[in-house]
Amino acid sequence: MRNPKLIVVVLSISAAPSCSGQTYFSTGGDPDGGRLYRAIDLCHPQLLTVTGITYLDITLLNDRRLLGYRFANPSGFYMIDTLTGSASILAATNSVADVVAMETESDSTILFAKSWDPQLYRLHLITLAVSVVGNMASYPGGDLLLLGNQLFYTTQSNALRRIDLTPDHQSISQMLHIGWLTVPNVWGLALPSGFMDEYPDCILATAGQQLYALNTVTAEVTEICDMSVTGSFYGAAAIRDETTSNPNMYVTDSGPCSWHPQPSTLLIGAEGVAEAVKAWLPSTHTLIEWNLFDAVGRYIAGARGATMDDNRQFNHGWYILRAMVQDPCGREILVPGIRLRM
Repeated sequence: MRNPKLIVVVLSISAAPSCSGQTYFSTGGDPDGGRLYRAIDLCHPQLLTVTGITYLDITLLNDRRLLGYRFANPSGFYMIDTLTGSASILAATNSVADVVAMETESDSTILFAKSWDPQLYRLHLITLAVSVVGNMASYPGGDLLLLGNQLFYTTQSNALRRIDLTPDHQSISQMLHIGWLTVPNVWGLALPSGFMDEYPDCILATAGQQLYALNTVTAEVTEICDMSVTGSFYGAAAIRDETTSNPNMYVTDSGPCSWHPQPSTLLIGAEGVAEAVKAWLPSTHTLIEWNLFDAVGRYIAGARGATMDDNRQFNHGWYILRAMVQDPCGREILVPGIRLRM
């Protein structure tokens, strides 16, 4: 790396600018069956790729990979390259068909729901094991959005509902009917960075070719803009604020397991990034892994890529370092927002 003693890592937990970051949309319908869009400015999306096959829903994983569900050829969960839109199948789902809604739960699990099935399911992304969380008492009609222990979703009967999960997310504690929607086919839900600053108590919703602010308290729908996309929206996913709480399980309230990253500045010398992060962690915590992304969220993983020159040195600019650490209670903690400037 160039000038190793001058490389500074800033652990930033300040709120991102209003409605910044990246949001992804999947569409379906004529003329080509399906497309993926990426937007930094919500109302001006850029075409990422023409898929030819509709992703019924998409979700961003905690390491900023994109996961999509295809209905056919073959049906299953697909890992999607957020730079090119190319996809590779993660798991075929002959036994778990017709997935219409899914949401990232942790670094290794997602929640999902199927058409004409009131059950809420969990998929472990490493073992591909599927388990039942509980009965939602209604058929899902669109996306899922998890905020802490609260899971919002739209139903086939066009209502907005909220599920309260137990603190360990292993079961459902209660369900709430929030209200009836005045807009049909709300199939995409997301929470872009800074969205609630502009629309308090609201999340982003998609229907047809329109974007809406959906109030999570009243179910009121406010149109934001009409998008220039091909087809109709099926799914939405967004990179959230770095300050958004991560719903890790088994959180303790005191002792060494209550540690949370604090703003600080970390100098990286010749020892490298991994050793510097280890030295920054409390002695009670263990570094499991770290991943490097460029300023727009593309995964680098330490290999030579678009942001590195032929000598495997970093170009000048901003990078994002995300680390996974383990506390003394055995809980894995994602540290999502380490900003690195070369």
